[in-house]
Amino acid sequence: MELTSPSIVHRWSTDSVEPSQRFAFWSETVSAALTPLTICGENPGLFQAETKLVSMGPIQLVNQVGSCHRALRGAREVSRTEEHTYNLLINMTSSWHYDHRGVTKLGPGDALFTNSLDGFNLDFFAPHKVVNLRLPAIWIRRWLSAPDALVGLRIPCDSNWSRALTSFVVQLTTEFVSNSPVPHSVLVDQIGTLLALVAAEMGGYKSAPSHGETALGPRILDCISQRCAEPTLTADDVAAALHISVRTLHRSLVAGKQTFGAALISARATVALRMLESPLFRRLTTAEISRRAGFSSPAHFSRVLKRQTGRTPTELRKK
Repeated sequence: MELTSPSIVHRWSTDSVEPSQRFAFWSETVSAALTPLTICGENPGLFQAETKLVSMGPIQLVNQVGSCHRALRGAREVSRTEEHTYNLLINMTSSWHYDHRGVTKLGPGDALFTNSLDGFNLDFFAPHKVVNLRLPAIWIRRWLSAPDALVGLRIPCDSNWSRALTSFVVQLTTEFVSNSPVPHSVLVDQIGTLLALVAAEMGGYKSAPSHGETALGPRILDCISQRCAEPTLTADDVAAALHISVRTLHRSLVAGKQTFGAALISARATVALRMLESPLFRRLTTAEISRRAGFSSPAHFSRVLKRQTGRTPTELRKK
């Protein structure tokens, strides 16, 4: 398996459009590129927006910035929807409202889960910076047995697994994903795992892992530890080695309050620490230790160890 090659980033902007035409232009642009919407507001002449999109395996990442406006999806827009997706949206900078059979009020950093088959109104009252993940319905059902249980709910940015989800997602930019240091499948699996944990936390995922799935946890972690030095190791690889499905793998890890991405990074850090502290590896550079432990780059290696130990690889070696 090869590391992910750079992905194409698509960009749209209102910069070159006459101010009086921007609402109409943006409605057409977003409808063609993402999902049918009608954009409106009180000051069309002051409206500005930019959207960037990049594919990340089966899902798409959209970064959006813009001024205040309303986005409407009525019966006409829903009827024009060609692809069934769920969307996870996080506005990082301002408060906003979602109206579908009642108003959901969201603050900066809160997340919202929507269904492309629903009509709704989104109100952005101030300049906004949004991360939007477009998740195909087929893909989301690998992770959530009842995805519509989350639709329209405020996913707060400050509660347990919701905090983990929103903190991870807001780090995703089109530039980072385009040149990701890890395979897209690792990022995608992490998103799915965190969504499943949030759904469980909020009561939208009723099916608890079975005893057998719970018992698989140590075997999965052991396999990750044994193979963590492989730079392109994915959940699919581990599941295949253990002759289980990827869904079972993730459900087993969730039962032990683990995620595949976190377990993989932890295993690589453990291997690297052992080499840094051993006199047998004294002649190896920290860059070579990083490579042997499976890290994608020395910079990533250094950040992980700094976060976990409070010291850089060089500082740890001098202990």
